Amino acid sequence: MKKDDDILEITSFVLSSSTEVPETLEKIEALNKKNLLIHIVSFLHNTVLVQNLKKSLLKSVPQAQIVLLNHEDKSKTILTIFSLDKETNDSDIAHEVLSALHLENKSKKISLEEYRIKLFNRYFTDHLTNLPNIFQLRKDLQENEDFGLILINIDNFHTINNFYGFLVGDYVLEEVGRILKNFLPSHEIYRTSGNEFAFVLDKNLGFYDLKKYLIELYNSINHILVQYQDIKIYIDITLASSANRDSNQVFSKVSMALKHAKNMRLPFWIYEDRMKFENDYERNLELSGTVRSAVEDSRIIPYYQAIIDNESSKTKKYECLARLIDKNQKILSPVLFIPVAKKIKVYSQVTKLIIEKSFSTFENNNLEFSINLSIE
Repeated sequence: MKKDDDILEITSFVLSSSTEVPETLEKIEALNKKNLLIHIVSFLHNTVLVQNLKKSLLKSVPQAQIVLLNHEDKSKTILTIFSLDKETNDSDIAHEVLSALHLENKSKKISLEEYRIKLFNRYFTDHLTNLPNIFQLRKDLQENEDFGLILINIDNFHTINNFYGFLVGDYVLEEVGRILKNFLPSHEIYRTSGNEFAFVLDKNLGFYDLKKYLIELYNSINHILVQYQDIKIYIDITLASSANRDSNQVFSKVSMALKHAKNMRLPFWIYEDRMKFENDYERNLELSGTVRSAVEDSRIIPYYQAIIDNESSKTKKYECLARLIDKNQKILSPVLFIPVAKKIKVYSQVTKLIIEKSFSTFENNNLEFSINLSIE
C-alpha cells in the first residue's frame, strides 16, 4: 500500500482462481468508495476469473471505473485499486489518479536524486575526518593546470596507534586534520591515506621558493601537540612536494619524494625529474620479478667457499653462500637480491632452498659446512 499526502491510496491483490473473489471484494468494500479506479490486469479477459471479478465489482462498487489491461503472466490476475480521497467528478477520476501518481513519482525522483548526491559525496569524503579524500584530490587536480601539491605524513603514527590503541589513533588523525584546517584556512585539506594528508597550492612554485615555503611550513607545524584526556601526544611530520612544471603524474612523483625523505630521515624532499626516482622503482619491480621466478624455478643455488687452515693449508670446511641465476644465466650477488627477497616475503623460501641444496651436496661426505642464517 502506498500513500501520497493521504490523498491517493493504491492497493493491489493477486488472484489465481475465482474462489478468491469473495474475500477480495470484502477487502475492497472497506476502502474509500467515493472515488475508485480499478485496473484488472490479466493475460486474457474472457476467462471465468476475470469475468466473474468484473461482474462482482460492478455490483459491489458500481461507482468505480474499471479498466481491463493485459500482461504476460498466464497464471495470475492482478487487481489494482486506486482510491482518491478528494472531491472530483467521476469522469475525472482517471485524470486525478494520473496527476497524483505523477506528483508521487516526481517526489520519489527528487528523493532518489538527493540520495544519489549523498552517496556521491560519501565516495569523495573520508569517513573518519570528514575531509575530502584522495578521490576528491585526484578529481580536483584534473581540473587545475597550475598548482603545487604538498603531502604531509605523520611519522610516528604507527607507534602512537600500536602503543595507545586505534581509538586514540583515530582521535589523533581527526585532531591533526582539524589543526591543519585551522592552520591553513585558505587551502582545502585532504586525507589521502591512513597517516597522510595533502593540500594544493594555487600555483606551482620554483624550487627555491618551494624550499623556502616548506622550511617555514615544517618549522610551524612540526611537533604538533594533541591532547587526549591527560595524555600529551607530539606529532612528528615529513613533507614532500614537486618543483616540476609538468604536472603529469604529480601525485606519484610527490609520493616518491615523500618516501625518499622518510628513508633518509629528512624533514622534507622536493621531487625533480633529474632525480630519476621512477627508474629506481622500475628496477626494483624488475628485480622483484626476477627473484620470484628464481624461487619458483629453484634457481637459488649455494656457492661453496673453502675455509683454509693457514698452518696445514688444508680445507677445514666450506661456507655456503647464496647466489641467484637469472633467466639469462647471469649470477646475481645476495647484496642485490636478498633485501628484495625480504621485502616481497620470499626470504624464507630462499633460505630453505640453500639449506636443502647444501645438505644434498654434503650428504655423502665427511666435510664440514656452514650456512648463514638471518634472525628472520
